[in-house]
This record gives sequence, structure tokens and C-alpha cells, in this order.
Amino acid sequence: MAKYYGKCPSKLEEEDIGNYLHFMIVKKGCSEGSISGAYSGIKLLWEKILEREWNCVRLPRPNRTKTLPEILSIEEVKGLIAATRNRKHKTILRLLYSTGLRMGELVMN
Repeated sequence: MAKYYGKCPSKLEEEDIGNYLHFMIVKKGCSEGSISGAYSGIKLLWEKILEREWNCVRLPRPNRTKTLPEILSIEEVKGLIAATRNRKHKTILRLLYSTGLRMGELVMN
């Protein structure tokens, strides 16, 4: 951000931060994770280092888009199970499909 503006971050205003985040989203095409990381870093700098108050109303964290999982058709599931040769793996696939478990719920730590 300092490089973008060519001056020390302590000389920046809230409007500058908003404009920089907008630049990252629109012009630079950064991912949502990169935007979130930059937001957190700027907020930390602003509050802890510069000891300035962070205005959550004027500078809200950008929302992450929510995506629905891809759902396989019955034929695709049958084909996946049929293509599996290992009995244990076949059982795991059947268990996942029939109970609706997520992979993380199946895997043991």
C-alpha cells in the first residue's frame, strides 16, 4: 500500500485504504483470500502500530462469495463405485454416498 501511494502509511487516510482495496479487487484482480489478508494486515497496522481507530462501518471486510458443492448424478456415482477395485475403498464410497457424510467427517485423525 505504501508502494502504491508512494508515501508512508502513517500519512494515509481511511479513504486511501478503501481506494487501495478497490484497486486490488478491480484493477489487480486479486483473489478473495489475498484481499482478506491485505485487509487484516492493514487493519493490524492501523490499530496496533499507528494506534488509530478502525472504522468498521466505513471500511467493512469484503464478503466472500459462497459456492454450492458440485453434486454428482446417480449414474456418475454408480460409475465411480463400479470403477473402484479395492473392496475397502468401494465400501468407503458407498458409506459416504449412502449416509451423506463429508470426507472430513469420514477421515480419522
